[in-house]
Amino acid sequence: MKMKIFFLVIIQICLLANKLFAQQCTSPPNCIADPHLDVPTDWYAAYGTLITSTNNVPPATTGSSLFLSSVLSQGNDAFTCYDFEAGNTYRVCFWVRNASGWPSNDFGRLYVYAAQNLVSGGNLGSAQAATKQLIDQSYCGPNYGNMSGYSPWVFVTATFTANAYYNNLLLYAVNPMGPPPPGNAQWATTYSVEVDDIRVEDITGITPTSFTITGNNTIDGCNTTGTGQTTLTIEQVTPTISSPMPSNYVATWDPIPYNYINANGNRSSVEARPCSTTTYKIEISDPSGSSCANCVRETLYYTVNVNQWSDPSNIIHPTTVVPCGDDLNLLLDYIDPGTCPGTTFNWIEPNGVTSHGGQSPTTILPAHALHTGEWTLQVFVPGKNCPEEHKFFITVGSCCISNPSFYFSGCNPVTFTNTSTGFSSHVGTLWSFGDGSTSGQLNPIHTYNVINNQGFEVCLTMLYEDDQGETCCERFCQDVEVCPKSCAVIADFTTSPVAGSIGEFDFTDASSFNGTVCDYLWEFGDGTLIHTTLPTIRHTYSAATPGPWWVCLTVTNCIYNAAGVEIERCSSKKCMWLYPVEGKRSAGDISEGDQPEPDMPGNGNSINEKGLTVYPNPNYGNFALSLDQQTGTYQVVVRDKLGREVYNREHVFTDAPVKIILKDVSDGIYSVEVVNENEKFVQQITITR
Repeated sequence: MKMKIFFLVIIQICLLANKLFAQQCTSPPNCIADPHLDVPTDWYAAYGTLITSTNNVPPATTGSSLFLSSVLSQGNDAFTCYDFEAGNTYRVCFWVRNASGWPSNDFGRLYVYAAQNLVSGGNLGSAQAATKQLIDQSYCGPNYGNMSGYSPWVFVTATFTANAYYNNLLLYAVNPMGPPPPGNAQWATTYSVEVDDIRVEDITGITPTSFTITGNNTIDGCNTTGTGQTTLTIEQVTPTISSPMPSNYVATWDPIPYNYINANGNRSSVEARPCSTTTYKIEISDPSGSSCANCVRETLYYTVNVNQWSDPSNIIHPTTVVPCGDDLNLLLDYIDPGTCPGTTFNWIEPNGVTSHGGQSPTTILPAHALHTGEWTLQVFVPGKNCPEEHKFFITVGSCCISNPSFYFSGCNPVTFTNTSTGFSSHVGTLWSFGDGSTSGQLNPIHTYNVINNQGFEVCLTMLYEDDQGETCCERFCQDVEVCPKSCAVIADFTTSPVAGSIGEFDFTDASSFNGTVCDYLWEFGDGTLIHTTLPTIRHTYSAATPGPWWVCLTVTNCIYNAAGVEIERCSSKKCMWLYPVEGKRSAGDISEGDQPEPDMPGNGNSINEKGLTVYPNPNYGNFALSLDQQTGTYQVVVRDKLGREVYNREHVFTDAPVKIILKDVSDGIYSVEVVNENEKFVQQITITR
């Protein structure tokens, strides 16, 4: 019952509204009273609610826009009063944009009709084909894929001849997409199209015309000869006569010509001085009436061909320049035909810098000032707002010179002084000290860890880059004699099982040092620590610690003066795995550092233990190393199961893996040691060929 009453109320409201509309349209006007929608009451909603907004930046100078909202495939329309006479021709202009703002509503279509008696006949649904005529349906807005905002404004102009009397201009917007697909929660059921600045013009009495351009379509480039410019004039051509473009018309030129002759600003006659062949686009419209200010009556295109007076074959330039550093001046020149007095010239380098400008077409540059690439000669003619341009290519030899040299001083540490005399921009420096260590410093100081006097080949590589992007590098090497450190020790030891015993082993010092060993610290891997001054020691493992065992030796070297007083000491540590005799494996030499797990995997692509990754593993002797979040210079040592070195070299670890290639090695278990002054990493690998 309540629903029935509700519908009765709605019907009464609609009847009252139609009566009001009929009263307002009893004498329809001959034009739309408010094209900018400053007072939107000129428009009426035939279905739903009429919505207006003041957020319409582009077309209208002031006022609101007309929003037409729709739900699913049911449209929304609005109309205003306008008399369309049967047989008359009309031009309708308006701005429109999609304002749905929903990704699921990818377009909204706008239909424009001339309609009859909508104020008393209800909405468009009841307006049959005999009571309406389609004017335009060209606008279908794009999907701009976001939840807010608008698509760009589009200007629409349409011309039609009324086939009957109509007293309404009607805009109808609908989303033809229909209902949402099943299960689409993001589907928006509403959308809107925004319309503004709506104009209608009766053009029945206007004599059909077409416009033409008169002027020279071919000119010479030089202005002072009188042929470097042309006057372009718009003429209106009727079926029988030609006449100037009406003064109330406006012609918009693109690109804008050199100047405009007419003082009244209608731009019907202009002076064109193009520097190269140019096509002008001219749009002609009539803003004089209250309607159709934005309607374009006709669009013209007119091309002015330019015969350039300057000749690119007159450009003189070097094709290839090699002698960087020599006292050679290079000529850039242009043989000016002299037909345009007052001409100026610019030479533009490939990097955009103007190397010369003025009335002389000649410039002289040193060899190192040229750049490889496309150069441009600009020729400026008086009275023109653009230059003629000619492109040419110059290839310049590299000006990059790397001449590395250095001298050294000091015994150990050694100070290296860089005396290189390279030319161009210094990019990088690389020192190789001969002991596996490197440095990128310009003047480094390096300490060698040696027990006796020893010679090393030190090499310096210097890298430079010239201003053309060319790089050069050279390497210079010389021998450097190094003194031993005052206190130096390199820890090492060997192990051997005691005959007839399972858990008993002899441990023998094999370290290198200068001075006197003042302490051996043995860590046997079963919790036993022993300090001794003897180079050999025997240790027995109990059944409670079956092994394998991580054995470490720390050797402390002491330096004494003549009075027997200790003045310096230094230490070195060495570790290795020791396996029980019944395991049929000898000690696996690792290095000092954190103890790794002794178990070796039978397969898999990598082992990652305490930050060091070795892959693949097992391998054929070729593998890669990487450190987890560690960079810098490390010594990489690979030992066989007897502790013998098969590889020892310094590498710089970065984000890229370090590749290791072992030659002349047999199948078996090896240890990989990565060490620097502060930390060590250890892994075991299996080589299977």
